[in-house]
Amino acid sequence: MNSLLATIRSCLLFATLTVVVQAYKIGDTVDGIVWTGQEFNAMKRAEMPVFGQSSIATFERKGLLSFGFEDGLHMLPWIDTKDFESVTITFVFSKIGQGAIESVSINISRGTSASDDIVVEYQWVEEIPASPQEGTVAMLLGSLISCVAVLFHVCATSDSE
Repeated sequence: MNSLLATIRSCLLFATLTVVVQAYKIGDTVDGIVWTGQEFNAMKRAEMPVFGQSSIATFERKGLLSFGFEDGLHMLPWIDTKDFESVTITFVFSKIGQGAIESVSINISRGTSASDDIVVEYQWVEEIPASPQEGTVAMLLGSLISCVAVLFHVCATSDSE
């Protein structure tokens, strides 16, 4: 009986985790973590990116720096904070159905800065939605061309025999 209850709980937990995905609306904050050397900190609300809206945040300059978004799903590489002025983090997102972040990339602006803070600019690029009809037409044409090629190959080999 206990194993049945544990199985049911596990199934419910799995169903909840798979159904409740990270969906965003324009203007929602995206959770993030900042790693500085050996320590990591959750971003303060003012430092978090806002889904679908460009914004700017500042972070303290401390040797190495890395960012992670959506509970570590989107991790950025370590960067050395010496000799650069600002960082631009670009999010590619889709608004189809539930808003989702597709990818995250980073661009570093090199130069000298007298400030002890690093300026991080969050930019958002909307992914162009693909039409299911376009995919269906492409698959249909690919199948048709393959069938015609096989037909010609069969006809050519049967004539020689």
